[in-house]
Parts: sequence; C-alpha cells; structure tokens
Amino acid sequence: MYASNNIHLSCTEYDSDILETLKERESLRWNVRIPMAQVVNRSSMVALIRNIAEQYSFQRTSVHLAIYLSDVFLKHNRIVEERLNLVALTCFYIACKIEENEPKVPSPKRLCSFVENAYTPRDFIALEVVILNFFKWQVTVPTAATFLDFFALHSLQMDDVGNPADANFAEALFKHQKEIIKSSLVYLDLSLSYYRMSNLKPSLLAAACVAAARTGTNNMRAWNEHLTCVTGYSYEQLADICSTLVFELMPMVVAHASPVLSRKRSIADSGYLSALEDSDDSEDVYSSRSSDDGDSTISSRSCSSAERSKRRRHTSSSASSSEPGETCAKRQKVSYNLM
Repeated sequence: MYASNNIHLSCTEYDSDILETLKERESLRWNVRIPMAQVVNRSSMVALIRNIAEQYSFQRTSVHLAIYLSDVFLKHNRIVEERLNLVALTCFYIACKIEENEPKVPSPKRLCSFVENAYTPRDFIALEVVILNFFKWQVTVPTAATFLDFFALHSLQMDDVGNPADANFAEALFKHQKEIIKSSLVYLDLSLSYYRMSNLKPSLLAAACVAAARTGTNNMRAWNEHLTCVTGYSYEQLADICSTLVFELMPMVVAHASPVLSRKRSIADSGYLSALEDSDDSEDVYSSRSSDDGDSTISSRSCSSAERSKRRRHTSSSASSSEPGETCAKRQKVSYNLM
C-alpha cells in the first residue's frame, strides 16, 4: 500500500501563483511518445515501480515522476532486456530523492533487495549519473499527481450538493468531496498503465480525472465554470480523455476486480492508503518539449536478470449485458452533463 499525505480541504492565497509556476515547469517536459515496440517493456517497468511503491508505502508523486523519467529514457535509448529493471529502479531512486522525506529514500543497497540482488549498488549509482546527465539534471517536473493535489481542493462547490440550509448539508458536502477525490485518484492510477496517456499534459490529465470522478456522482455536473477558471480547461478539452477514463479504463477494474484498487483508501493527494488506517495527435494536448532521438545502448552485464513482471492483458469491452446503443447513450450523457 502507498503512503498518504492528507489533502487539506482549503485553499491559500498562493494557490494561483503555485499553479502558474507548475504550468510553466510543465511546458518544459520532454515529449513522451512510446514506440509500439517498447510498449511491453514499458508495461513491465511500470508494474515494477508500482508494485514496490505499493508494498513499501512510497508516495504517489514518486511513482508518477519515476514513470515519466523512465518513459523518456526508454524512448531515447535502446535498453537490453536484462537492464530494464535497473533503469526503472534508478528512475524511481531519483524520483524518491525529490518527492520523499530523506529517511524514506531507499539506498542503492535496498534497491538491490527489491530485485533479489540482480544488480549491485554500484550499478544504480553509475546509472543515476547517466540518467541525470541525460536530463541535464532537470528532473524536478510536475506530474498529474502534483496537479491533482491542487485541483482536488476545487473538485466540489457548495452549489453542487444542494441547499446549504439543509440540516445534513455539511455531512453531504464532505461525503461527496471524499468520493470525488477517491475516484479521481483511482482514475489517475489507471492512467499509468495506459501508454497512450503518457504524453498528455499532466494538468490536463489531472483535470480529466476530476471530471470523470464527478460524472460518477449522482445528479452532479461533470464540469462547471469554477473548475474551468481554476484549471484553465473547458469541458470540451477534457471530454475525450474523460470518456476514455470512464468507458475504457474503469471497466477493466470492474471486470478484473483489481485487489489494489478495491482496497479502502483515505483521502490522499500523493499516496493511497494511509499507514495509520486499519480498515494522440493534438498539439495543444501534448507536451511541447522535444529532443533528438540520438539512440544509445545500455550494455548488459553478466549477472542474473530480475524476474520481469508480466504484462497483464485486459480487455476494454464493457459488461456483456450492455448493448452498443446503451454505451453510446451513456457517452452522450457524459458529454452533455456539462454545466
């Protein structure tokens, strides 16, 4: 299970300045278009990072940053199969140095234990320098998890719930806010495994996760003017992504009953369950940063390879009882449920 930082359901006078800075940093992200030949490799790397983060309670922001770094490095370098896990964990190591508290950052020796000592601490240290030089040390970039921390604060307004004069208004407000944030995080986690979303602007993806979560709340509009003002996106810009999240990714969870996504979760911004709890082509959508594809190869050493996580293949079909007309009608409902 992941660590948790509680979302404080309040805003500060600095929110707009922080978001402006994050969007400026977002524009400097590298372009991440995963070649089809690398999709299976990416899947195994994502699975490794997520499994370790879940097992040892690392932050969600560490996971997202690590996967972004590995995506970019994977695109621009030819990596032999025996070194895929080394690259994934080294990117995770760098991300933890940025996102985790210092005592939580895993040492190179501990990284080795994650893959049954398939590599040496020296391997991780050497590759860390290679990766940092590749990125020119510009690795502090915002992810969708970062933006969702802020957008969650505005995911629900009083007029979304009902009459403030009602006796149970405060209780209903908190309940709906909790449900929306929880669902937003589930959608955000699902997006990690969907490689076509790896190149979406993080702020756009985070906003779409909020919209998708709101569509699942009874009698609530998917979007409103306040959210447009806060995020900078209209629903028209989010509709296609929202539709993919709701109708393609979420049915995978329902069909396969993922134990990770079915656990009870706290209201969290950068992580999942708190340790204290018991119970493709539009230019305006993708990042602007690009780089020459000067391929390089990471050579293989004569050491045993860590066992790779196999890609779990999911079908994105809806339940057998749903007819095409019904699915179309539901998509239209999401599209029209605007303001």
